[in-house]
Amino acid sequence: MKRLPLLCARLAGLLWISIATGCGGSGSTEPDPGSATDAAFPGNDASEADAHDDGSDAAQACSPSSGAVDDRGITTVGETHSGVPLKACHTDQWRFVAAKGSALRVEVKAATADLAVRIGWPDDPVMASPLAKATASAGAPASVDLTPERSGELVLTVASDDPLPAVYDLSLACEGGCDLEATRYPIVLVHGWCGFDNVGPYDYFYGVPEYLAQKGFNVEVAHLDPYNSTEVRSAQLAVQLDDFAAKNRALRLDVIGHSQGGIDSRRAISSLGRGHLVATLVSVGTPHAGTLLGDIAVGLVPGPHDSVVDLLINLMGGATGHESDSQAAFYTLSEYYMRGQFAAENPDDPGVTYVSWGGHCCILLGECGDTCDPELMAAYEILKASDGDNDGLVPVSSMKHGTWRGLVEADHLDEIGQVAGITDPDFDHKEFYLRLARDLAKDGF
Repeated sequence: MKRLPLLCARLAGLLWISIATGCGGSGSTEPDPGSATDAAFPGNDASEADAHDDGSDAAQACSPSSGAVDDRGITTVGETHSGVPLKACHTDQWRFVAAKGSALRVEVKAATADLAVRIGWPDDPVMASPLAKATASAGAPASVDLTPERSGELVLTVASDDPLPAVYDLSLACEGGCDLEATRYPIVLVHGWCGFDNVGPYDYFYGVPEYLAQKGFNVEVAHLDPYNSTEVRSAQLAVQLDDFAAKNRALRLDVIGHSQGGIDSRRAISSLGRGHLVATLVSVGTPHAGTLLGDIAVGLVPGPHDSVVDLLINLMGGATGHESDSQAAFYTLSEYYMRGQFAAENPDDPGVTYVSWGGHCCILLGECGDTCDPELMAAYEILKASDGDNDGLVPVSSMKHGTWRGLVEADHLDEIGQVAGITDPDFDHKEFYLRLARDLAKDGF
């Protein structure tokens, strides 16, 4: 008879939960039941009956290895979820995006059973090494203060080892550094030809990595051969994508590629199998259908061969002493290669979102929003005669791949803030890349 009060309390708690989850609280935000998996805890109904059939008044605890995980999806800072039902012996998994330098408070209020709250990295789904943990019980909420070590996605789990269902409230609030921004996945900048004197890949996107980091974004910069074939550069990139994901404990990455960097990224995703690591590829000024300058430089079509080669070599910095192959780079960017072999061998990955941007310039002031840099005028004239609007190296028609977002008033060098941060007065390259980062965040990447 001493165990009768415990059994009555259990039944009363179950009745309260049935009312709470069946009727719903007024004004509460309850997650869509469809967002959770339909798979119930194995043997859940039988285990509850067995607990009474063996003569025990107290229900038995769940087996640690038998619980199921329900994916609750993305929640955002500032959002509150009330009356969230937790299935017996289940774990609810939430994901949220936080910026490095911000101060967050996560609070979980349990209605009945004790609930284990864990926060950790996306690559640690079982929370073997959580960043923070707490226990919520009836009358004693779990409150976790968190300052993220890096910007991006984190995982929050709420679990119960009780064989009875539970109900909880969840809130995620920002208490400091709330103006900082973040994308769900780390941003990887991939450079194109980079041989400007004393300008290596870490300065190629002039001032951009630092500017985005000041805003809160997590940015990595790929370091590829200054100029070489896409086969060589994409292989280098594939290894670095692996490293960036591991370093940041991230499941996926957001890649922004300029010029040949967009081509290298496509091959790394497709032929080299990194589609599972890349959530989205944003290309800027990338010759997806090639550029006639490449065909002329390797003698595939008639044209001012020597002049074009000299132009491209000057832009690429000439022989730098690296194990690079300028002719291979020219061929890689030719219309012949890009529209034939490359397109056939590198189909888009259906699991990756492809977005493209471009720039354009003109010779005479007033014809468009940007006058071509002197270094690009000869190439602009060649492409203008054959393909029309261009940025001094790549035709606008060749820049379009996936979802086309449009043109900016910038030539091929202005698109990355070169040289040395000097661009057209009407184009701010840092603000342009900030826009790209904010678009990624808005789109859930």
